[in-house]
Amino acid sequence: MKLRALVLLTLPCLLGTEAAAQSAAEFFKDREMKLMIGSAPGGGYDTYARMVSKHMVRFLPGGTARILPINMPGGAGIRVVNWVDNVGPKDGSVMVIPRRGLPMYQVMGGKSVTADLAKMNWICDLSDSPPVMVTWHASPIKSIEDAKKHKTTVGGSGGDSITAQLSTAYNKLLGTQFEAITGYQGGGEINLAMERGEIAGRATNNLASWKAIKPDWVAEKKLNFLLLLGLTREPDLPDTPLLVELVKGDKEKEDVARFLTLGNTIGRPLAVHAAVPKDRVEALRTACTQALVDREFLADAEKQRAEFSFRSGADVQNILTELAATPAATIAVIKHYMDYKEEEPQ
Repeated sequence: MKLRALVLLTLPCLLGTEAAAQSAAEFFKDREMKLMIGSAPGGGYDTYARMVSKHMVRFLPGGTARILPINMPGGAGIRVVNWVDNVGPKDGSVMVIPRRGLPMYQVMGGKSVTADLAKMNWICDLSDSPPVMVTWHASPIKSIEDAKKHKTTVGGSGGDSITAQLSTAYNKLLGTQFEAITGYQGGGEINLAMERGEIAGRATNNLASWKAIKPDWVAEKKLNFLLLLGLTREPDLPDTPLLVELVKGDKEKEDVARFLTLGNTIGRPLAVHAAVPKDRVEALRTACTQALVDREFLADAEKQRAEFSFRSGADVQNILTELAATPAATIAVIKHYMDYKEEEPQ
């Protein structure tokens, strides 16, 4: 009986050691993988995740793996990241596409995210296209100056979502009157609400995503582009100002605007758990790199009018490391600008 108990206690360890000892090629052969998406179907994250999962498998070792996209909306993208950290397998068979702004939220003291995002293994970034504040063409709010004069409702997923935080920051930095209306289950619902006139606009979707999921809206000028959260102006939107431009001359506001810009420059990143073996991480990074320059992938992207701009996993890791090293005194100032609970009524 003692021998049997010893075997039962030892067996899981032996199996775990055997799995860890597998080469990347052995691990990915015929592997059924998951790509977890923290939003409902129909939005930008969903579109990008499904496209890359379709093509990335061809470049994993052996070429026989399968990637199943799975939607897990909730908590402004926090639910899916926590699931990957606490529940999902940590062997490289589960990837996640975190929502924009979550790393910044954590750096600023957000405790709802249990994973240390700076230490996760980042595979690649599918788009560095900047977030853009838009309103529906029928809205009277057609510029930042209009948003300073009138209340402007924008849709978001939760109270702690990046939509609520950025809207508040814009109000304190620029004197606008944005009001976040939360509770929507993903970008598709927010777009529909904007089209119906329930809200005036949307705060954080990026330009490339608009072109991918609503090319007719862009072509037919159904969106007013008010503000870009980027480091350089977009060639397609030469008259749309950058946040860093609008606060120029005020050192404190310049520092806040740059932090917000850097914190949102990572648009559609893929990541796996921090415990995934390095050779599997490198295999996933290589697969993503090769997929995004593949002729078949590019033809598919063009057909869907989806713009992909590659950033390596190592570069993503460096940006998040820099964010995590932001001094506490600077964070305290930034938190004031982003805290929607402190915002005074207009």
